[in-house]
Amino acid sequence: MNKVKKTLYSGDEMMERLKGEAQKILSGAGNEHAVDLSKKEIKELLHHIQVQHIELEMQNDELKMSNEQVESQRYKFESLYSVAPVGYFLLDKHGIIIDVNTTGSNQLEIPKRTILNRRFQSFISPDDTDLFYTFLRKILNSKSRQSCQLTLLNPKGDTLYAQIEGIVFRPSLDIQNEQCYIAVIDITERREAELKLKETKDRLEIALEASVAGTLQIDLRTEEISLDDFSCEIYGLKSRESIQTIDSFVKMIHPDDRRAASKRFGKAINHKKDLDVEYRIIKPDETIAYISARGHVIESTGGMQFVGILIDITRRKRLEKEALKLKAEHQKNLMAVILNTQERERKRISESLHDSVSQLLYGIRLKLQDYKKSDKDNKIFSEIVTLLDLAVKETRNISFELAPSILTDFGLVITLQEMAQRLSSKKLTIHTKCIGLKERLDLNKEVSIFRIIQELVNNAIKHAKATDLSIELIKKNKNLIITVRDNGTGFNNNELNVSGSGLHSIKNRLDLLSGQMDITSTESGTSINIIFKDIAL
Repeated sequence: MNKVKKTLYSGDEMMERLKGEAQKILSGAGNEHAVDLSKKEIKELLHHIQVQHIELEMQNDELKMSNEQVESQRYKFESLYSVAPVGYFLLDKHGIIIDVNTTGSNQLEIPKRTILNRRFQSFISPDDTDLFYTFLRKILNSKSRQSCQLTLLNPKGDTLYAQIEGIVFRPSLDIQNEQCYIAVIDITERREAELKLKETKDRLEIALEASVAGTLQIDLRTEEISLDDFSCEIYGLKSRESIQTIDSFVKMIHPDDRRAASKRFGKAINHKKDLDVEYRIIKPDETIAYISARGHVIESTGGMQFVGILIDITRRKRLEKEALKLKAEHQKNLMAVILNTQERERKRISESLHDSVSQLLYGIRLKLQDYKKSDKDNKIFSEIVTLLDLAVKETRNISFELAPSILTDFGLVITLQEMAQRLSSKKLTIHTKCIGLKERLDLNKEVSIFRIIQELVNNAIKHAKATDLSIELIKKNKNLIITVRDNGTGFNNNELNVSGSGLHSIKNRLDLLSGQMDITSTESGTSINIIFKDIAL
């Protein structure tokens, strides 16, 4: 496609030029040579006309597209301007309303045509008129955005609390035509909430006077502290002069709580946030009391002040501790009942296996021995006896795992030795070592300790692939130390599944006996150490 050559002449200039060229040709200057030149000029002029025509058409198309885009943007702006959730007003430098959007007219509950050309001041409460004039003057004298809060009144007398944001606009730097863009944000709900909060605060102050709480006041400029009589009574002080500075106030806080409480007080004061903290104090008579302190920073005529209340919560804390202790005791008793019930059920099943199934199988074996005396196939008889021996052995193992009667009769040490002998094989050797267990423990404690060790041994057999496993019990003074160590593959401590049923059962039994467990696992094996303090008590 040939590129159109741009011309430096406007449409009117080109027409004048063409007109002049045509008149020059029609003036008839000429000889034959002149006539030839005139024809050549005519062709050039026609070419220029065609080029200019194409350029004008292209410019016309571009103008149409630009006009459509402008109209589209204008429509979008008008739509956003009309339906915006904030009222927008356009004022001149005298405060006369030039334009307003739909939200603004709805805020004043007046039709738009009635609002236009009226002073914005006519809708402002008389108490805030001076504030608006100051606000308008600041807008006109500065280029930055200004804001204030005003109370607006509509013709019906309804009140509208508004946040006003405004900025000046100077078209083409023409000071005489200064205009102000004003945004009116309805804060009526927030203002009413603030008034209600103030009313609630006043009621709380009245209630405080009749309560058991004392007051605290700190002058942030001088760092002087003032306590009322009841606060002095809570702190065990004889007079208000006993504490006059922040340092003396902090020194009465318990050393273990001093750092945290001071940090909370400092954060509330420096960042002007509400304070809600509990801490212990040491009274002059060396008794300890629990205090709940609440407060915040306020600005008064005398400067910044921190005001708060002090409540003695010693009795509440004591009741909470007793409740937690009772809850822990209840959980321990409940766990003990559950475990004892499990043991009784296991013992019942074990006795049933021993007294019925095992005796029955043993009787069958005796009968088969009589059968051997007859002229029957000895090979078949031998196979039957082998199977029955395995059944008897398996039944005894199940009975031992459920409730080893040997534990009741002979104690923990013999039972562990019996378990080690039963579970040892060609692939795994189990050793036991017991020191200091000359006297038996309470049977329930022995059962819980045996179950813990049994679960640890079963885990090592199932998961560790160990060839050597040792069990050590050392009783020293009133403490019992248990160590279960294997040479298996080990595991990642971070991947330990504490929620598994085996470890969960161990944890319950440890909590019941106030025991502590520590697990160390490497590639060369796992070592589990358990300590029971005051196990004999």
